[in-house]
This record gives sequence, C-alpha cells and structure tokens, in this order.
Amino acid sequence: MGYACMRKRDFPGAGEYFNQATEHDPNDPRVLYYSGLLAQMQHGPGLGGDPAQLASIQKKLEKSISLDPEFADTYSVLAFNYASQGNYTSALSTMSKAVTLNPRSEQYRFNLSQIYLANKKVDLALQILQPLQNSSDPGVAERARQSMAQAQAFKQAMQGGAEPVRRIAVLPASGAGAEHPAVIEAQPLPTKDPPPVNFMKGRLTAVDCSAPASALLTLISGTKTWKLKVRDRAHVVVIGADNFSCGWNNQAVAVNYRSTGETDGDVVSIEVQ
Repeated sequence: MGYACMRKRDFPGAGEYFNQATEHDPNDPRVLYYSGLLAQMQHGPGLGGDPAQLASIQKKLEKSISLDPEFADTYSVLAFNYASQGNYTSALSTMSKAVTLNPRSEQYRFNLSQIYLANKKVDLALQILQPLQNSSDPGVAERARQSMAQAQAFKQAMQGGAEPVRRIAVLPASGAGAEHPAVIEAQPLPTKDPPPVNFMKGRLTAVDCSAPASALLTLISGTKTWKLKVRDRAHVVVIGADNFSCGWNNQAVAVNYRSTGETDGDVVSIEVQ
C-alpha cells in the first residue's frame, strides 16, 4: 500500500503505511529502501542540503544493503545520497555496484555516467553515453545526447583550467515492466552552451557562508558592487591560498566567473592577491 501511494505521489499516505510496516518488521530491507526513496522523492536528490536528514536516510539505506546486498535499487539511491553530501568517491563505487547487479539497466548506466562526471572522469562517462545515444528508449537516447554535449563542455572547461560545476541529472526507472518507481526525480540538463567565462579584478568586502556548501561573495570592481556565487566552496579552484576561506575581508582578488545578471555571476575560480 505504501508503494502504491508513492506511485500516486501521495507521500503522506505512503509515509503512514511505511511507518506501520516498520512497526511490524524494522529489519525489512524493502521497507528501509522505500523509506529512503520516499524522502528523496518528497524533497529531491539533495534533500535541501539538510545534513541530518541525509545522514538519517544514508543509515537506512546502508542497513537495507546489509540485509539484502543483492538489491540493486538500494545501491542506486544510496549513491545519490552520497553525492548529495559531496562524497563523490563513495557515490561512484556504490553506483558501480548497482550496475554490476543489473548491467542491462540503461537507467543505471546513465546514472553511473553522471557520477563519473561528478568525479571529473569525463572520458569514462563518454564511453557509457556513446552507446546510450542509440537506445530504443527515446527518452534515454535524448538524455544521453544532451549529456554528451554537457560532458564535452566539462572536458573543455577542465582543459582550460576551469572547475566545472558538479551537476548530476538522473534517469528514473521507466517502462511498463519496471518493478520499482523512479529512483530519483530527473533534473533537466542544460540544452544551451554555458555562458562565456569572464575575468575581473576587485576587492572582496564580504563572504557569506550561511548556506550549506555554497558561498556568496560581495566584490567591488570599479564603480560596481558584484554578488558572485561559489556553488561548492570545498571544490572551487583557489589560487594564492591553500583553501577557500569564509573569513576573507577587504581582500584583493581576481576571479573568473560566468555572468548570471548585470552584477551577478557564478565563480569559476578565484585568485587571492
């Protein structure tokens, strides 16, 4: 009943049934799996960046695997839980296990390609995406073509010394014969070329690190005040310092960035001067 409610996107109803199932048997691997899946379907792959919620779901999924180590779907959901926490190495090994258990699944192979991209293993991602472009499933084929273009853009950015944004889009399970619902809701891939990288020197007057993982820089250049976003402060390219610092203040910097507005942008790299 919980599964049926989840397919209808009746998440409160699904939660009630899963809670009842847990009361009857707290060590049922499917109940643990569906509880984790339900949370990710409700809140999205990253769960809004809530570390406590991500850790709670990780614990359920890892317990489910310990009880049933041959169930591929659990590995797939756990892989994206790891990725949402920035643990791309564990995400890669876990998604690879899902593919090993179910090598015929085009969805799993596509999802593995996305985690290869997040690990900056672009050539391995391209090896998977190339044959998927000829899939008999039009949705898989189209996603693979879009992701091929994205992967090529990643590769060019890396060759140019820039740090590509780690964006993961996933394919849900599909088809009348699919036993389980979508592993994670798919996110749209960009269909246009990314905006060009610009260069600017200025004085960094404030760093706001209140949001999880990201940071917002206030930078004065000439007569303009810019707001520049660092999407992943743990992995942004930093030159002239060992690491990114939330304590920078009145600091001369040079940044490579992509414009998102008249005085807004996304940081590609930052040089402390």
